Parts: sequence; structure tokens; C-alpha cells
Amino acid sequence: MKLHTAMYSFTLNTPYVTEVFRNTHILDPNIMDLICNCEKKDKREHIMYEYKIKDNDDQINFIKDVASGFLEFKNYKHNEKEWYMDIIRYNLDDETEPVDSGLAWHCENDQSDNLELVTVLMYLRIDDTIKDGNLGYIDSHGIKQLINIEPGTIIIMDGRVEHCPQNPIGTGTRDLIAVSFSVY
Repeated sequence: MKLHTAMYSFTLNTPYVTEVFRNTHILDPNIMDLICNCEKKDKREHIMYEYKIKDNDDQINFIKDVASGFLEFKNYKHNEKEWYMDIIRYNLDDETEPVDSGLAWHCENDQSDNLELVTVLMYLRIDDTIKDGNLGYIDSHGIKQLINIEPGTIIIMDGRVEHCPQNPIGTGTRDLIAVSFSVY
């Protein structure tokens, strides 16, 4: 019986740096239950945090510190004091139509205060009963591509890379935490 699969990484053919890590569980997926409203049964829950709010709770600060530490470990320069966080949970219950992500094709830099960003996308949970929910991106030739997302996938993405999540369908939970930091 194989108990542990080794972490491995590769880069995507994008105009700017995009590095993908598989089997990289740097956060316990159960942290989502401490943050998300478990009573709520919305198909899509999206919570945003940022550095300008000084009273972020311990879980949010912990997540930010883990993402920053991973960037440091992989030698990405960033300012750990200027950050944005998106926590997104899909709770799907036999959905026969795709659930809208609310996002069009975009770059993370488009959403900041004129900052250049580097983003850590941490996919904590994706149940096997969810279809789609992968990540589209524009490659170096301007062609739309798709990367398969699985639990334990982490993507470090330059804030200029165009991307868009697929709208998931089916039954189950899909959890993502994205933390963007300004680059210096």
C-alpha cells in the first residue's frame, strides 16, 4: 500500500511565470470549515480578506503566513505586508448545470491597487464527484489551455497571467484559497 506520493512540480508555457506543484498539502483542508459558514448551503461561497483590514483573525493570518513562507521557500520575492486573499468554497448538490464562478478571463494584477502581484493558488479539496472546476489559462502563443486541478495542487502565478476557472458541475465540495502578494 502506497501511503505518500512525492511532491513534484512543473511550469506552464505562459508569457510569465506559472509554476504548478502536485501533491503539495501545505494547509490542512479542514481549515476551510473554520472559515466558511457551514450552516449556509450556498452553491458558491466567496470570502475576501486583505492587508488593509487590521483585525484579521488567527486563521487568516496563519494562511497568509503559510503562503508567504511557500513563496520564500521557492525563492519568489514578495512583500508579505501587502496581500489579498480569496477563499472560495463550492457546495454542489447534484447540480446538472454548471455553477457560475462569477469570474471572466482575468489577471490578478487587474484587481489590485496598481500593484504587481504574485499569487499562490492552493486547491485544498476537490471531490471526485465534481466535474470540471479546472483552471483555464492563456499560453505563450495566446491559446486557451486547461490544467487539471486535484487536491493538493498549488499554483504560483505571476499576476499578469490570464486565467479563468471552469464552472463546476455535479455533487461535492471544491475548496480554493488564493493569496496574492505585491512584488518588490
